Amino acid sequence: MKECKHCSTLFHSDQPHALYCSKTCKQRESGQRKYKRRIQREPTYNKKRYLANRESILAKAKIYRQRPEVKARAKLRQAEYEETKRLIRVQWRAEIKNHPCADCGIKYPHPAMDWHHPNGDGGKFKFNRRSKADVLKEIEEKNCVLLCANCHRLRHARGLQQ
Repeated sequence: MKECKHCSTLFHSDQPHALYCSKTCKQRESGQRKYKRRIQREPTYNKKRYLANRESILAKAKIYRQRPEVKARAKLRQAEYEETKRLIRVQWRAEIKNHPCADCGIKYPHPAMDWHHPNGDGGKFKFNRRSKADVLKEIEEKNCVLLCANCHRLRHARGLQQ
């Protein structure tokens, strides 16, 4: 074990002539690297500055947001975000419908599966801006049954409400 010439900490080195524990200690000892002192500000400095200059800060931000390249970037980010959310909704809608038909027992792709409302309250499930848990809760509350499109049409044609 060796002792660092700069900070006096003990260190292990494979080099027999090592005098410093790190490059930083070596640079500080030789004067190549200076200690950086950070300005100590009170915790509410940024809030006070914002409140004092609020109007000019908001005006600059408004001007910045009106620039065409900034608008284009924001529009692109929004489109990417909406597309990602849409793909997530499509994916979990497919997961919810990934079961066989309650009548015939055949498992079809999710676009061919429908929710049947046996109580006659009807309606569609609105997946937009709703969590998966909310939709599953509504399915359970209304006692909905997952049917393939053929069986669903037959149930309505016969007037069967099971």
